[in-house]
Amino acid sequence: MERETMVDIALKEVWKMRGGKKLIAVRAGVDVSDVEQLIKANDERVVDAILSLTKMGGKIRTVDTECKKFTMKIIRSALWDRRLYAIFGPTGVGKTTSIEAAIGELNDPSIAYVRINAFNRNNKFELIRQITLGLNLGNPESSPAYKRRAGYAIFSKLTEQYTKRRGVVVIDEAQKLAEETYSVLRDCYDETALSFCYFGSPDFRRTLEARRLDTHPLGEFIGRFDDRYDLPHSSPKDVKLFLEAYSIEVDTRESKAIAQKISEWRDIGTLNNAMKIIVGDVHNGEMSWRKVGAGQILDAIERVRTMMKPDEDEEGDEKDKGSNAAKD
Repeated sequence: MERETMVDIALKEVWKMRGGKKLIAVRAGVDVSDVEQLIKANDERVVDAILSLTKMGGKIRTVDTECKKFTMKIIRSALWDRRLYAIFGPTGVGKTTSIEAAIGELNDPSIAYVRINAFNRNNKFELIRQITLGLNLGNPESSPAYKRRAGYAIFSKLTEQYTKRRGVVVIDEAQKLAEETYSVLRDCYDETALSFCYFGSPDFRRTLEARRLDTHPLGEFIGRFDDRYDLPHSSPKDVKLFLEAYSIEVDTRESKAIAQKISEWRDIGTLNNAMKIIVGDVHNGEMSWRKVGAGQILDAIERVRTMMKPDEDEEGDEKDKGSNAAKD
């Protein structure tokens, strides 16, 4: 019996969706009548569409955006020379997507990717273990808790392997790091030839903008950063590339208007959610794909912003009410 591939599993999920064949056709930019034949031929466009529809991967959102190009430059630079970078970007700008796409394209075994979460944010042992695994140094056996570097087996192995050998550790969601884990990352940077690229939200920027490093608990760590960058917002070209995945063409003026609109709220993530709304409208009979253009996309973006900002708007209203009451 043949083992099911990820595409096979994803395809089963797509067939459960209403109008699954049409969804694949739209995402892949092919005719509906050709979908089944292209699936049998393992066509790359169709495979990517199937994976992206089920959130199992795909390249629909990893087009050659400005954000990805910039991320590639940062990681390449860190491979060439030992650096400590901080890169900031708001939610939705495409940080994680760009990082994964860039690392996948570089395909270099000396790049480790670690995403900070509730499990490793304040666990020094787990953080170093994930870096070690990411650098293909094998899965270390259990070792004593982090007490002193000389007795910390995983840390010793890492420093031994990368004393002169270059590599890059990419830390995603850096704003979630706890204070106690910064110290082991600082030691790792100080005692190896590894570069570190920290990607985080504006909250991470605020952490690094401390004015008095001598009194700040993370002062020693913050002072080590070489350069800090902002990830670029989606460009009109990015918008065109993204919409081509849905077989929608917009002109330069329209792509500029859409790029401007999404830059105001969660960037490419907003456009992605807007297209989900439009897909729903099409398959619920509210509109035809032939009528989808910049106007409908801008309207959908507004709907996304309205749906995602009610709590903030209510909070703002309460503040306004409070200030008005104070005036009265």
